[in-house]
Amino acid sequence: MIYLDNNATTRPLDAVVEAMLPWLREGYGNPSSTHRLGQEARFAVEKARRQVADLLGAAPRQIIFTGGGSESISLALRGSLAARSDFSSRGGLALRGSVATNGGPAEASSRPRMVTTNAEHAAVLAATQTLEQDGVEVRRVRVDANGRLDVAEYAASLEDGATLVSLTHVNTETGVVEDVVESARIARRRRALVHVDAVQSVGKLPAGELCSVADLVSIAAHKFHGPKGVGALFVADGIRLRPLVAGGGQERDLRGGTENVAGIVGMGVAAEAAREALSEAPARMAALRDRLESGLAALGGGERVVAAAAPRVCNTATVLFPGVVAETLLIMLSESGLCASSGSACASGSVEPSHVLLAMGLSPSEARSAVRFSLSRFTTDAEIARTVEAVAAAVGRLRGQAGGR
Repeated sequence: MIYLDNNATTRPLDAVVEAMLPWLREGYGNPSSTHRLGQEARFAVEKARRQVADLLGAAPRQIIFTGGGSESISLALRGSLAARSDFSSRGGLALRGSVATNGGPAEASSRPRMVTTNAEHAAVLAATQTLEQDGVEVRRVRVDANGRLDVAEYAASLEDGATLVSLTHVNTETGVVEDVVESARIARRRRALVHVDAVQSVGKLPAGELCSVADLVSIAAHKFHGPKGVGALFVADGIRLRPLVAGGGQERDLRGGTENVAGIVGMGVAAEAAREALSEAPARMAALRDRLESGLAALGGGERVVAAAAPRVCNTATVLFPGVVAETLLIMLSESGLCASSGSACASGSVEPSHVLLAMGLSPSEARSAVRFSLSRFTTDAEIARTVEAVAAAVGRLRGQAGGR
C-alpha cells in the first residue's frame, strides 16, 4: 500500500503508540485526582503540554488541549467572540451595548464582525456559518488564481473595524502557504484578534514567528503522526475565551471534561518528533513532491499542478487531469494499492466541486478532475516512482474508455 493522503491523516509513529499504551492500561488515573495514579497522569499531561509548546515556540501555560483541530478552531472563533460579547436569551451573539429594536436583532452597526477568506477549511466554514446565524457579520475575502489572499481587499475589510480575523496558514487542498504573519500584523494594527488555522502547517513549517503575532493558533495531533481525537489551541497571554464545554475546571477552565491522557501523551511524543525532524524532513519531502509533479506532467494529457506559481508546503501536490473524473481515478488507484484524495477529507463523498478550487477561478469540470497527493516524511523514492506508473496506467485506461465512446 502506498499512502499519499497525509493531509487527511498521518500514520501514528510507533513511538507514539508505545507511549500511549501504558496510559490505556495501568496508568488509568484521572489527572484531576490527588492520589498517586492521578498525579502520575497529571505529570504526563503536563510533560506533553511542554512538548507541544516547544513545537510551537510557546509557553506551556499557553497550550489548551482539545478533542482535535475542528474543536480548537470552534473554541478560538466562538469562544473569543463570546468572551467579547454577551449571549442573548436566544443563544445568539450580540455585542455589548448593542441596541435592539422591538425585541429584534441588534443593529448591523453594532454587530461583531469577523474577517476570513472564501477558501478556508470546512471546519472554519461551518463555524462561521453558525456565527452568522447568531448575528455575527462575516466578511469573506477573495483569493487569487494562486489561492493567495487578496491583500488589498483584506486590508479594506478591516478599515471600519473587525473583532476577529481567521486565516489558514497552509491550505489543506492545495498546499498554498499564506503569509499569515504579515496579515496578522495588519489585523493587529487595527486591534482585531487574530486566529490562525495551522493544522496543515505545524510539523512542516516553523511555527515560532506565527505564535509571536497571532492570538490563537489551532493544531491537530493526527496531522503530524500523532493520534486522532486530540488537538491543541495556542492562546496568547491576556486573550479571553468563553469555553464551549463547561466542566470541572480542566484546561484553565477552557475545556471541561477529564483529559484524554493517552491521546495527549501521544500528541506530546509526536510534537517532539516533529520538532526534531524540521531541520531535514521538509526539504526531502519537497524534492519527492517535485519528482512526482514532474512525472505526472510528463503524461502528456495536459496535466497541470494547481497553484504551481505560489509558495506551497513541502508535501502537497494537487494535479488536474483533464477529461478525467477524480473520484473515478481515485477508486482505480485504491484498487491498485494507492491512497490519494480529491480534496479535504471533511468534504469526501460530496459530488460538488471543491469550494477552494472554485474560489481560485477553476471551472467545475477542472475542479472535479483534481487529485491531491500529500506525502509524509516516510514517503520513499520507490513509492513516488510506483505512483507515477500507477497514475499513468489508470489515466490511460480512463482516457481510452472515454475516447472509445
